[in-house]
Amino acid sequence: MTARDARAHAADAAARLLPDLSLDQLEDDLVRLARDTGAKPPHLIFMSAKELLGVARVQLDRTQALSQRGRLYRVAGEASALLAACAFDLGAMP
Repeated sequence: MTARDARAHAADAAARLLPDLSLDQLEDDLVRLARDTGAKPPHLIFMSAKELLGVARVQLDRTQALSQRGRLYRVAGEASALLAACAFDLGAMP
């Protein structure tokens, strides 16, 4: 009985971890988006940042690892900052 409980607990804990590759991809997408800010129109950056924020929020619900949650919160914060900058640029356009 104890071995089954331990196995179930280990399987549950493993299911609450995200692959590091998906977190790396999110961070790379954020860097690419930040670099494209001056070259692309603000509405395109806004839509991409909104999508990136949504992905980060969904993945936050899927992990319980503190290191992964920290990385996801950083991505979400930086995506929100890009959204704010783009919203300002869109409002300041003639």
